[in-house]
Amino acid sequence: MVNWFPLESNPEVLTTYSSSLGLKSSYVFSDLVALEDWAFAMLPGKCEAVVFLYSLSQPQREYHDNFIPPEGRDSTSSLFRVQQNVGNACGTIGVLHSIGSVRSKYSDCLEEGSWFETFFNKCEGKTGAENGALLEADEEIETKHTSAANSSANSSAQVASADSNVNEHFVAFVEHNGGVYEMDGRRGGGEGLFHGKGGLSEVVGRVCQEYMARDPSSNKFSLVALCKVD
Repeated sequence: MVNWFPLESNPEVLTTYSSSLGLKSSYVFSDLVALEDWAFAMLPGKCEAVVFLYSLSQPQREYHDNFIPPEGRDSTSSLFRVQQNVGNACGTIGVLHSIGSVRSKYSDCLEEGSWFETFFNKCEGKTGAENGALLEADEEIETKHTSAANSSANSSAQVASADSNVNEHFVAFVEHNGGVYEMDGRRGGGEGLFHGKGGLSEVVGRVCQEYMARDPSSNKFSLVALCKVD
């Protein structure tokens, strides 16, 4: 498997990176400092998705291996998904899942002719595995990812190389048809884990607290919200 340099869970890095790929300036990533309602209320705009970083510890792996979704899942045929075929690319996968969800609600969120617009148009009607193959073969996104990973704001670049054994993983929580899904490129075809009906803040708060309770010795948890600021 080809490896990229790892991205850091850093809103400045993710905002600059996404802007370079064509996300309009009315959308920014911002630190989500807690899981209570007051923390969501402090965000600079409406929270449209949450990118979550955690350690791939044994308790978390066992949870995913034995996950049983709650009832109430609707059709997800229109939910954008992309499979991760490149090592350390989970940060980019999380960004794509977040912005793919935003694009389904706000058709004007991307700059015309941008990389994002071109890529998402190519993905129309394709499976997550097919989208993953498109991403893997795209030299421009690899260059942009590397530039973001090596930026001065990305402290991971100071301690990790493309061949580093990184044990942290990004997923994205998105809303779809009244439910919340945890989009994970490691799962077959980038399939989303359905966590139930409800608002994004309510479900993300509950699920991420459960992540932390499963692995209380870890200090690797981080949340960044994708916000619509106007």
